[in-house]
Amino acid sequence: MPWKETSPKMQKVAFLAAWRENTESMTELCRRFGISRKSGYALVERWRAEEEGALVERSRAPRSCPHATPAEARDAVLALRRERPTWGPAKLRARLMSMWPDQHWPAVSTIAAILSREGLVEQSRRIKRRSCPIDALPPLAPNDVWCVDYKGWFRTMDGTRCDPLTVTDSFSRMILRCVALTPPIASQRVKGIFANWSAPQKPLHLL
Repeated sequence: MPWKETSPKMQKVAFLAAWRENTESMTELCRRFGISRKSGYALVERWRAEEEGALVERSRAPRSCPHATPAEARDAVLALRRERPTWGPAKLRARLMSMWPDQHWPAVSTIAAILSREGLVEQSRRIKRRSCPIDALPPLAPNDVWCVDYKGWFRTMDGTRCDPLTVTDSFSRMILRCVALTPPIASQRVKGIFANWSAPQKPLHLL
């Protein structure tokens, strides 16, 4: 049990004065001051060893942290990161474990925290994505607005470039169609896709 919050030093002075009078047992004395017997005996022992120093409040912060990362492991993480500035926590840990398998290395989350504290992590800017262009009318129901766009191109196994053309409903965000196009891509070819597409319901606006 802790000492009372109101003037702890004066409470200790009064406790020690009452204890030196020796008119109450330690149990009765602790009960009257609202502390545990362990706290009472600890104060008496401190008074016998330090006298006035026993009245000074001590920090309750732990003197050591058993889960703290050893300095050697932290320095190794930072050294490898500076050598490989593009590596993330997972890759750093994997390399350290392969180099020194007998060493206990911090978890990936701990390595990330170490890098962050040392200012070795670049904060990525979050891009706000829009469901449709700025100038588009806001969709009020499905099929009000369709959005047409080319997604990231890639090469097939035979080396041919493929440009996926997608049609998306702006209201539901559902992909209505995806067509694989190969160069050369001309506007007339894209128009032909829509001209020959028998969609169940035409949109009010096509973007």
